[in-house]
Amino acid sequence: MLIKNWNNTEVRYLGLGAMKTLAVSGLLVAWWCGPLSPVVLDRPAMQVAKGDFEEAIVDYKQVAHGWGTDSVREEASWRAAQTSAIATTDTHRTLGLLREFLSEWPNSNWASEANALLADQYQVALSDMGRAADSFRTAAQMDPDHMQAGDWWLRAGEAYWAMGKRAEAASAFESATPFPDVAGRAWLALGRIHLKDDPSLAYEDFGMALDHANTDSGRSLARLGAVTALERLQKWHAALAELDAAIEDGDQDIAIVRRRHRMRAAYQMHEGG
Repeated sequence: MLIKNWNNTEVRYLGLGAMKTLAVSGLLVAWWCGPLSPVVLDRPAMQVAKGDFEEAIVDYKQVAHGWGTDSVREEASWRAAQTSAIATTDTHRTLGLLREFLSEWPNSNWASEANALLADQYQVALSDMGRAADSFRTAAQMDPDHMQAGDWWLRAGEAYWAMGKRAEAASAFESATPFPDVAGRAWLALGRIHLKDDPSLAYEDFGMALDHANTDSGRSLARLGAVTALERLQKWHAALAELDAAIEDGDQDIAIVRRRHRMRAAYQMHEGG
């Protein structure tokens, strides 16, 4: 009898222990798979790595709209918008996700990049240069130390210029000049803007463009711009000297060579006449 009761007690004890173990295990699984799990953002990230972008976006959205911590929800919202913008062609969804992120998390560290992606959508997908320019400018203003800030200023200027907004374009290009990676192109753009009304200032701009150019084509364009500015100023000898100096410096760009040939022929004809 004692042995029988002991066995029943043991069974009940073992059964209770098994139930507790299962309960704890279930809670651990639920927690690990839930919004407070430390790997809640790793699962959609793995889907992105595998190329399952649509599934990743769905999972990111679920986390963003869930009851996780603010930092997790913020990052999930950003990752959903970023993945949609970079890895898909669904413009409508991308615009919605980017706008939702910026509305919900306006002070996020990713807000500048979100504005830049928004500008890309406006410019490339919708051909809306006005909103593209404004969004690129906003992105650069929000994070002036961002590694792409100079490019955002440059693209803002190009979009404004395409709309015929010269003042806004010039302001954006000037803001891009302190950034070494785009300074040459920014000065070149300023030279083109100033060429019509102020060739003297344009000549200075093209000189800066030459100083900051980081490609052979950039240097050739800067030299051709400077020559054009000198021609507008009717400084023919200086313009020809500029071309001679470019050739002597090793610039064999076909446009440089042809420009010098035409200018020399015109100059000789003028002298002969």
